[in-house]
Amino acid sequence: MLIKHGKAFSFAPKDIGCVDATIVSPMVIFTIPHMPWDLKPIPVPKALLPKLIELLKEKIDMGISEPLIGTYLNRWFTMSKKSRALRFIQDMQPANMMTIRNMGLGPMVDEFVEAFAEIERS
Repeated sequence: MLIKHGKAFSFAPKDIGCVDATIVSPMVIFTIPHMPWDLKPIPVPKALLPKLIELLKEKIDMGISEPLIGTYLNRWFTMSKKSRALRFIQDMQPANMMTIRNMGLGPMVDEFVEAFAEIERS
């Protein structure tokens, strides 16, 4: 499996990347009509700043986060893991309240039906 899928697996955070848009189309998230939000950030203790800056730089380098100034800023905070490293937690409640849920859609049959085309029926 590893030989077949090669770089599809990541064993270290620095190896995480984004799927190329030519392989998987970007996801479209539908929302209800709303006003953009710009929430005030949760204060960070000064003692955590060096670790926090390092964590944020890693997330930016991995493409997980990006610098942003403007609307739709979500609150975030950190918690300490057992290893004393910081866990980044983003409060997505405002975005989730505006999202139209469409999880009830059935599977896209066209994506997997060809695999059954040559099955013999008894």
